[in-house]
Amino acid sequence: TILYTQPESGRGARRMVTAAAPVLDESRGAAYFIVNGDRDCEVHGWSLREQRQSWKRSLPRAAVAAPALGPGGSLILADLEGTVHALAPDGARIYRYVSGAEYLLSGAVCAADGQAFLGDPLGRLHVVDRAGKGRPVFEAARSIQARPAFDRHGNLYVPSTDRTVYVFRNL
Repeated sequence: TILYTQPESGRGARRMVTAAAPVLDESRGAAYFIVNGDRDCEVHGWSLREQRQSWKRSLPRAAVAAPALGPGGSLILADLEGTVHALAPDGARIYRYVSGAEYLLSGAVCAADGQAFLGDPLGRLHVVDRAGKGRPVFEAARSIQARPAFDRHGNLYVPSTDRTVYVFRNL
């Protein structure tokens, strides 16, 4: 079964940035995925129940990290311009947070209270609240390029290219 096919750009597939895995929201019967163009991207929302596209939103820069599901079914995604976008389940923009980094490779992870955490290539760990207000809360010696993760006790694990996994207890 093919869910979606994107026509190839004039530059060909070898120039296209590959996007990360789709995100499934089983409770809403939705799938979300990113289709990158030459520089920009489209975020797609699909109804799995109706087998059709629910919405599509264009963003000015490509994205490589898988989006995260946030509170209320929101979608949190980071792009290659250093910006974090939050979209509602219907594709409407909730917020836009500028990290201060030139690009973001790390996807976000959301805490139970709705805060999103993600790293940047400068080694900073950012926290962004549900209203889009964010700030760096930690700085590693080197880049954070992979998605952080929570364990079942609420501890946040943050891998860094300095060969260290940092653990923040009970966030």
